[in-house]
Amino acid sequence: FFEKMNLQNVYATALGVIPKEKPILNEKFFPLTAEKFILIHNDCKLVSKYYELFPEVISLIKPVLHKLGYRIYQIGGENDPVIEGTDGQFLGLPWGNSIYICKRASLVIAIDSIIQHIAAACDVPLVVLYGHAPKEQIDTNWLPPDKKIILEPDWQNRKPSYQPNESPKMIRTIKVEQICQAVFDLLCKGVQLNMKTIRV
Repeated sequence: FFEKMNLQNVYATALGVIPKEKPILNEKFFPLTAEKFILIHNDCKLVSKYYELFPEVISLIKPVLHKLGYRIYQIGGENDPVIEGTDGQFLGLPWGNSIYICKRASLVIAIDSIIQHIAAACDVPLVVLYGHAPKEQIDTNWLPPDKKIILEPDWQNRKPSYQPNESPKMIRTIKVEQICQAVFDLLCKGVQLNMKTIRV
């Protein structure tokens, strides 16, 4: 049932296109200073999808990525809260510029949002966090499995709420070390993070 109700299939049906075909994205040049970089997207339009622990993630991956020559930038809308610890922000840009930047990223970390679908359509490795809905309904088929890592809450026999606000907030059960290790597994294989979250 979830597979049939995947948002990709719903939109494809509404638009009269083939669901598994990648969309054609119109990019617009934007000057970039870093040759190697990753992007993080996190917005608070829906509180249930907003992940507050990205600064902790950045503090753990930054030393490793900087040694390898990568920079960490935030991408998103003009009203997105700035994520502490990033090397810079691309916020409030037109979609053409955002697509241009995404296409040139080495990896994208994103909540469930349009940015994850842009990254997938651009064939960019992706770490995506799902919160209030199951991956079967919002995952994209454009990106092959070896290029993406999907992180879901520890549901503990709960059902997805589909709510803009929820209690408990399930995305918080995705641990910082899970995200960090996913980044290392896709970007710099062999790096292991030696830590364990006890309590959030």
